[in-house]
Amino acid sequence: MNVVFVNYHSFASNSAVHIFHLANELEALGVRCAVAVPADVTTVADLGTARFQPLTYEEALRAPAGPGPTLVHAWTPRELVRKQTLQLCAKLSCGYLAHLEDNEESILERSMGVPIAELRRRDAEVPETLSHPNRYREFLAGAAGVTALIDRLLEFKPGHVPGRVIWPAYDAEMNWERPRDEPLRERLGISRSEKVVVYTGNVHAANQREVSSLYLALALLRRRGVPVRLVRTGQDHARLYDAALADKMREFVIEMGVVPRAQLPAIVSLADVLVQPGGPDVFNEFRFPSKLPEYLASGRPVMLPRANIGRHLRDGEEAVLMEQGNALEIARKLEPLLADDERRKRVGAGGRAFALQNFSWGKAANELLAFYEILVRPRQQQAGGGREHAQDQRLV
Repeated sequence: MNVVFVNYHSFASNSAVHIFHLANELEALGVRCAVAVPADVTTVADLGTARFQPLTYEEALRAPAGPGPTLVHAWTPRELVRKQTLQLCAKLSCGYLAHLEDNEESILERSMGVPIAELRRRDAEVPETLSHPNRYREFLAGAAGVTALIDRLLEFKPGHVPGRVIWPAYDAEMNWERPRDEPLRERLGISRSEKVVVYTGNVHAANQREVSSLYLALALLRRRGVPVRLVRTGQDHARLYDAALADKMREFVIEMGVVPRAQLPAIVSLADVLVQPGGPDVFNEFRFPSKLPEYLASGRPVMLPRANIGRHLRDGEEAVLMEQGNALEIARKLEPLLADDERRKRVGAGGRAFALQNFSWGKAANELLAFYEILVRPRQQQAGGGREHAQDQRLV
């Protein structure tokens, strides 16, 4: 079997981390894999040794097909991925799967500032980095199958298209559970009396309000006399606070910007608490932040919304769950947690046990391969109606 993954960005993206590990594990299972990205193929080296073939979009269109059935796996239905996937399928005479990571309609609304119904009515053109309000639905309807990070995302697939949930995992070789990096803490100027909250991630239109709530929560705690600092990595694609507040924010926020992925475990080790801000809304119910398996694996206590993977975690035992995720709730739940060393150890240990049991790239790859095999099974082995048979014929 051959699988070509099509990603919307280079390997310097969270989605590429998922694809990298899945493709490597699939190669070990005997599946020939290639991963196509728009540009900057060399960024794959930042993730480790690739057992698969990394390609640009142009190179993928020139590459010959391997023996046996082929599938193209579109990593989200964004416009540039949709177009590349359809070109590849036409060249290879094969079918495709679509992978869902987010509520594409919610992201469209937040990014464009227009309700989805209006965008759909106007058949509005959108940037290639977003999903088209109508074409993405047609794309899902034409897929042989849909994979999703979390179960709620399968609500977006048409009823006739088979679906499978594939939870992400973490790279165990990166040693997320490690003692606090004291030299790094000292270099960042964090005093011994201060507690540390860590958030690793970019800021964009879809999560701007949530991350702003985390900043405001820590500002509120500081006003109450709680000695707490925020250490944050990532890039800002949307403004978090007014320029007039910059000096105030520098008093308690250490913004490290974009850092090499290999440095993240050391940064996470600084955390007394790891916070994924937000509440159970139309954005968070339909996503699975890729940092959460890593956070949970670190053995540090994690605060997150009672949404997506939070619905599978026991509140107060494996994580601390939030109902609204606004600044007041973050501050209210964070203050007693920072003051209770034993509770932090207990919740952190519970979260790590959950991660060890549920988050494995090997397990995810086996589940994905089982789904692929159902889709490419020879027609005579298929049971069921004509639609399934017609889909199967397109894939082999």
